[in-house]
Amino acid sequence: MPSSSDLSILTVLNILQLTIPFLTGVTLSAKYFGQHRVPAILALTASVLMLMETAYGALSPVLSFSGLASITGVLINNSVHGVFDTLIILLLMSAVFVERGPSRITPATNTDRSPTVPQKTAHRGALVLTLGLVALLLPPLGMLAWALGARDLKAMRQGRMDASGRDGTLIGMILGVIVSLVFVLALIVVAVLLVGVSSSTMLIVPVALRSLVILVAGITLGLLLLRRSRKAAAFLFTASGLVLLPIAYGFITTLWIGSHGLIPRLALINGITLAVSTLALFLVLTGAAFSGRRSPASNYSQDTPPKPAHHHGSLVLVLGLVSLLAIQPLGIVPWILGVQDLRAMREGRMNPEGRTATLVGTALGIIAVVLFLAALTALAFTVTYFVEHYRPFH
Repeated sequence: MPSSSDLSILTVLNILQLTIPFLTGVTLSAKYFGQHRVPAILALTASVLMLMETAYGALSPVLSFSGLASITGVLINNSVHGVFDTLIILLLMSAVFVERGPSRITPATNTDRSPTVPQKTAHRGALVLTLGLVALLLPPLGMLAWALGARDLKAMRQGRMDASGRDGTLIGMILGVIVSLVFVLALIVVAVLLVGVSSSTMLIVPVALRSLVILVAGITLGLLLLRRSRKAAAFLFTASGLVLLPIAYGFITTLWIGSHGLIPRLALINGITLAVSTLALFLVLTGAAFSGRRSPASNYSQDTPPKPAHHHGSLVLVLGLVSLLAIQPLGIVPWILGVQDLRAMREGRMNPEGRTATLVGTALGIIAVVLFLAALTALAFTVTYFVEHYRPFH
């Protein structure tokens, strides 16, 4: 059983391994959202899942109060964290992959025939995106989003469908693919549970399946990216290698214990190793999602400045107040929107009259997110303290 000081250290590490990539992902998504919307949305979705996993991690010790068998509680905890980590990493890998190189393929034109062009069908980007999001709650719908998205993207490449809905279709299809893979993974875990295996073997199953799915996805996407962006491919290969580090560490630890006996404070060493490897993996993929992409400011011509758009100062301010006073996680929205609007005002693309309201709303959103993270940290320490000191609840 780890000591109180070890539990405190592990609690801090478990929070930092998710909050640091969360803040990095939100910041980079806000910076690149205007010009690279698809990778920014994917990275932002992964960041929100990191926040959700942080909240779950703060409450997970409560499993000790539920009367579950020790092995069952550990299995549930490992499985939930495995699902979160798999979704986060696959979303970040997708963010690294999309919009690299010649992302849009213009349909070939036949000059030998009549110039009459067949009318394009309307896109279903909103439908595919909605199906992908709903699939997060109803996983079987992921297959439908996957199939429909792949079909529509093919039609857009061939010029048979309006390509304006490409981004929504692509995001919805990626969500469908991820949810479908995780759903199959969950079915495999349930099947293993029904068949029945030893407790020690059962604990390895979620970690092994998570590592396998991520390794295959990372190598596959890396190979597909080699010709378009070697730097992005190298990041994906590095991330795939980082996935293998905990497995290699566990193998070495097992061999050491078998020949030299138990290692003092092994639980603390295991926690530090896993936290550092997870933090490194998330940061590598978050940075890789935007590595090599053009700066948003470089895409606007100084010769023909666009007409300033209407500001969203009131909206950002209201969202900032609501997030600070009521729903702290909502602070991500005014944070992202405010950063985008402030940049547009500096570049002359947006009416600067709402700068003060936008700035205040952005600051309130950031404060709300920081307070929410602080509250989760306090909750994690409180729950850990009660689990550690109130033995009747064990």
